[in-house]
Amino acid sequence: MTARSARFHGAASARRRLGAASARRITERLHLQKSEIMHVLPLVILGYATLIPPEVHVTISGLSFYVYRVLLYALAPIILRRVYLNLHRFNWWDLAILASALMLPVSIWVNNSFAEALESGMSVTIDLALTYLLARSTIRTTRDFQAFLIMMAPGLALAGLTLMVESLSREFIVRPVMASIFGSSEIVGVKYYYRLGLLRAYGPFSHPILAGLHLGVFLSMFWFAVKNPTYRFLGLAAGAMGFFTLSSGALIAIAISAGLIAYHRVQQLVVGLNWKHFFILAIVGLIILQFGSQNGAVSVVSRYLTFDSATASYRIGIWDYGTISVQNHPLFGVGLNEWERAQWMMVHDTIDAHFLWMAVRFGLPASLLLFVSSIAIMFKLGQRVSELPLSVERETRVGIIIALFAIVLMMFTVTLFGSTQIIFYITLGGAASLASANIVVRRASVERTEPAEPAPQTASFSGKPPYVPSGA
Repeated sequence: MTARSARFHGAASARRRLGAASARRITERLHLQKSEIMHVLPLVILGYATLIPPEVHVTISGLSFYVYRVLLYALAPIILRRVYLNLHRFNWWDLAILASALMLPVSIWVNNSFAEALESGMSVTIDLALTYLLARSTIRTTRDFQAFLIMMAPGLALAGLTLMVESLSREFIVRPVMASIFGSSEIVGVKYYYRLGLLRAYGPFSHPILAGLHLGVFLSMFWFAVKNPTYRFLGLAAGAMGFFTLSSGALIAIAISAGLIAYHRVQQLVVGLNWKHFFILAIVGLIILQFGSQNGAVSVVSRYLTFDSATASYRIGIWDYGTISVQNHPLFGVGLNEWERAQWMMVHDTIDAHFLWMAVRFGLPASLLLFVSSIAIMFKLGQRVSELPLSVERETRVGIIIALFAIVLMMFTVTLFGSTQIIFYITLGGAASLASANIVVRRASVERTEPAEPAPQTASFSGKPPYVPSGA
């Protein structure tokens, strides 16, 4: 071997040692094993892709390829392989959620054309199905979910910071910069609105409401699942930064999460108080609002928990005419056609309620399948919580229940689309796995400094192996 060759191989060996040492330092700081990082990495990459502004995309034959969509297509072989290896872990609600997504192109095919079904419907269905399946097959244990949250914390905190900076500076920053870099002549949909003397910030998101929900959904999950103080603080700060969207839906979701976190603390101090009592009170309260108020629960929420009374009136109109449309087209909805509504509502074709939007556009079965399966997963998670002693495994499931409850409730007043819808399906897929996994807790109490050591056994699932949306 020549001296030059020896120097080359020596330098390469040094670089490998440096890289290995760097990887060890990263895993030590994260309190994660290298194998754990590599397993959840595809899901983490997808999570980070949801934080990239919509201006970063290419359009081919009328179909927009956003970063998260490109990544999903690239990850498809990994996703399908993981699904194949974990078919025994799937349950009836997985089939229901996938069937709900499949109703999108079916409805468009029935109401419009096969070509439009492939272009407008199937692309979204593939996004939702691949996202859910990736989360469902990646999150096998509590530890996997903790690893995902820890690795997402810096990105979420940075996204939250951009919201705060934009709101306080009263100037948009992220999306204009991305538009100038990627050649967009204008930023579609971005408008200057001010509330409480602050700008409603967009950050890297499609809309302030979605920005607040996107970050707010992580609030309870970081509070309960992540015990490392650094990453816990980053996640909680990101969730709190949703305030700077100044959107009633986002603020309500954050307030619900904070209130349920407080309720969980109270029930630990009051003997006999549990989540069953909360849900009973919540259901009774909704019934009283629905039948005791003038125009029902939606009207009360719209009138008293929104910043803009005009917006409240429009939301009430959406529910009035939307339910009529569902009655007239219950099975497949109206597809991409106009939905029946008053003349004064023709200015916008948006339906600001996700479950109603799905029912109007794609039929009542599509909406009910998603809603019922989401509720079933939450109740199954609640059952797991009641079976577990105080532990990180138990606390993590509580955090996910609260996150799902808040976002599902807001889906009656907000329509999810784009990257925020991807985050919802990631959360839903992870929740479905943790709702079904059989686990053994090895720690009797919650460790306050770092996530618990891997406790779950190999997950087993009941049931036979079986075998969304782009609106505003």
